[in-house]
Amino acid sequence: MPGWQTETVGLTRFESLAASGKDYLIFIEDFVGIPITFIGTGPGRSQLIVR
Repeated sequence: MPGWQTETVGLTRFESLAASGKDYLIFIEDFVGIPITFIGTGPGRSQLIVR
């Protein structure tokens, strides 16, 4: 799968991710059959996307 070169640290919205990043996460959800609810975007507890 293609990667992405945009910074993700501190993002808190799924819509803010690069298109290829969103595609990657959706692919994983479809592959394992389980929705991804939490996406860490940095080392801090507040650096989290909650879907």
